Amino acid sequence: YRGAELAATVLSLPLASAAAVAVVAMIVRVRTKVGTWRHEIEASAKLSELIANLEHEKHVKILALSRKPDLSEPFENPGATTIEQLGLTHGDMIYADAAGATSASAGAASLVGKGPKVIDANGNLVSSDATGKGFRPGLQALRTQKLHWTLTDMVEFDNKYTFEVKGEQLSFCSSASLDAESCNNFQLYLQKFAFQTCRCAYLYGKYLPADEIPDSVEQRSRAEKEAAEAQKKAAPAKRQMKLSDLEVLTQQDERPKQGVMVHAIYEPLQENSDTGFQLLEDPREEKVDAIARGLGLERVGFLFSHPPGRENYTLSTHEIINAGEQALEATNGKFDSAFTLVKVTSDQGNASFDAFSLTPQCLEMVAEDALLEMKDNPGHAAVHETFTLIVEKKEAHVVDTDFFIKRVPILSHVSPFTGKFPRANRPMDVQPSKAA
Repeated sequence: YRGAELAATVLSLPLASAAAVAVVAMIVRVRTKVGTWRHEIEASAKLSELIANLEHEKHVKILALSRKPDLSEPFENPGATTIEQLGLTHGDMIYADAAGATSASAGAASLVGKGPKVIDANGNLVSSDATGKGFRPGLQALRTQKLHWTLTDMVEFDNKYTFEVKGEQLSFCSSASLDAESCNNFQLYLQKFAFQTCRCAYLYGKYLPADEIPDSVEQRSRAEKEAAEAQKKAAPAKRQMKLSDLEVLTQQDERPKQGVMVHAIYEPLQENSDTGFQLLEDPREEKVDAIARGLGLERVGFLFSHPPGRENYTLSTHEIINAGEQALEATNGKFDSAFTLVKVTSDQGNASFDAFSLTPQCLEMVAEDALLEMKDNPGHAAVHETFTLIVEKKEAHVVDTDFFIKRVPILSHVSPFTGKFPRANRPMDVQPSKAA
């Protein structure tokens, strides 16, 4: 912990009262032209309370809030609408038009002349410069957030901004079965660019119990188990359980309980280059989601491509962040879902598909906007200065993206929807008609 500041704050602040501190229910991320703000608020709070808190803490005027990046369809009736009624969940992103916001290095709270007032040597009330000296970079000073702090309060507050990267984390996806025709169609389009353009797509399908995925290890294990039980019933015989039997049972308990079956791929409106992709506002997206729901499908994964020749890393920070945001949006902020990311590239002229799941810790860091891209080192992620990163018991400022992924076995099947959907948003192809 930051011992010096903790000790100094404890000495300078009065003891907290016995009243318990209210538990914050969720974190909402507010993106502005100068950066993203994280704000803790209860789901039952009114939208007007969120606006008032932001204006007080960031010293700005909130002109509009919306789910849309272009601020279309702004939220209405802030005094009568709660955060929960807006459908916002933990980690969700909303967009703000904030007048007076600047990109000061210590955060928007350090605007000159906008911070707390102090009395100078002449007895005049003047602006304080202390707002730039927060508990952590980018945060306000403790006194501006709450007058009464205990050591326990500050330790808990500090822990919110500390991530300890762990090497071994459980995967929540047992396997990913992909529709063969959809994958083939996607890679054929990439061949037009010799795989030199990064491109992404949404994967629609179903979450299924691990042992219901056709041809999966779990399905074969279940069949073998059922056969063994049938044989046991036919000729019961007593035998003592061996240590190897316990090991098998333990391994089965640690296996993921769910897998995904991908039945359709949709390529959203996007800008592409040889280094990455940028998702754009897509007028078809809501209709695509509605059609998927009508067919009993949901968004279960994220597909992306990259040029061949990558040797020093598996996934870039750019890909990790985009996939993480897609996972959080599709699962309503869950950190333990079977949401799958699939990458495709060319390996000696042949299309190569690999599947992964993101670790809960990775998703948490993406939700907190803690990861930053490094242009000169795409296989490593920098950590925002507001946060502390612990890797192998030592503080670090960058982390290998391999810590954030777990490999997922890939299977193949033929979807009942194969060839049913037109391919949209492909620049070199003829666009489907509105009727299609």
